[in-house]
Amino acid sequence: MNLGILRTFSARLSVVATAIATFALTFAAPAPAPPVGSWIASEYVGFQPYEKCLGNAPGDYGNGVRIRLGNCSGGDWATPWTLVPVDQDRKIYRIRSSVSGPCLDARLEDIGSDGGAVQYWGCGADTQTNQQWQFDRIATGGSGTSIYGIYRLRNVYNGRCLDLRQEEIGTAHPGIQLWGCGAATQSNQLWRYGSFNGVIP
Repeated sequence: MNLGILRTFSARLSVVATAIATFALTFAAPAPAPPVGSWIASEYVGFQPYEKCLGNAPGDYGNGVRIRLGNCSGGDWATPWTLVPVDQDRKIYRIRSSVSGPCLDARLEDIGSDGGAVQYWGCGADTQTNQQWQFDRIATGGSGTSIYGIYRLRNVYNGRCLDLRQEEIGTAHPGIQLWGCGAATQSNQLWRYGSFNGVIP
């Protein structure tokens, strides 16, 4: 075969290969993103219309304000939360209010004992472990892009779990605390985080 023809053929193959590579990069599936702006509901309290979600009184998001539960569907105390990745391989996130920006924070003054307070506080550095939560998935529900996970949320600082105060269950806005993690069936320590993009921790 003529050398000039071979060179032309090789050049055309190179152009085709480059085009294919560019097409593959352009249309490759994007990396999964963490769920954004969803409610965190207590599995103990049950499903709608009786769901209770993490939040506080509207507009009351200052440092040190205790986290409580409010009606998920009523929009009174519930607030959506965004997960900010710290270590996605270990399912560790900061949980930041999508409304006002502060983080879900375990109060350092009593973090070493059962019953420690959980509060709003301005988000700190990635090394601030009292604001880091490990999502220990127990089960998954839903289908398609509308799925949710059921989790125990462990505080990275000392491994205690986000816990619904049992003595306040049945009140309008029961409180939240840190407590030693119980069995996977202990429903006052189970939390549901939903997604509308098919991605959960």
